[in-house]
Amino acid sequence: PSFAVEEYLVATCGLTPAQAAKASPKISHLKSPAKPDAVLSFLAGHGLSTADVAALVAKDPKFLCAKVEKTLAPNVAELTGLGLSRAEIARLVSLAGNKMKHGGYGLLCSIHDFEGSVS
Repeated sequence: PSFAVEEYLVATCGLTPAQAAKASPKISHLKSPAKPDAVLSFLAGHGLSTADVAALVAKDPKFLCAKVEKTLAPNVAELTGLGLSRAEIARLVSLAGNKMKHGGYGLLCSIHDFEGSVS
């Protein structure tokens, strides 16, 4: 049986049907829910709410393809090591999306640069 990405995005990630229709082509290569399930479990374990997850996935569906052990876990550990609280990390992840691949410190730098360019 093939993996129904659009249905998964609605039922599991909390996207609206319209959001799922727009997001699903970006992750249509997924053959099973194993990787997205691991990412969602990781995010929930770090305090992201259902609404935060839905917003993140709608903005950056490819985040569901992130490698938890290779990318997300080390970056969150780095942010923790920099003194950020669990709530602060959850907020950063929900705002930054795919910037998490740059590492915790790189993520903070990119957010700082962005804030500097806005103010």
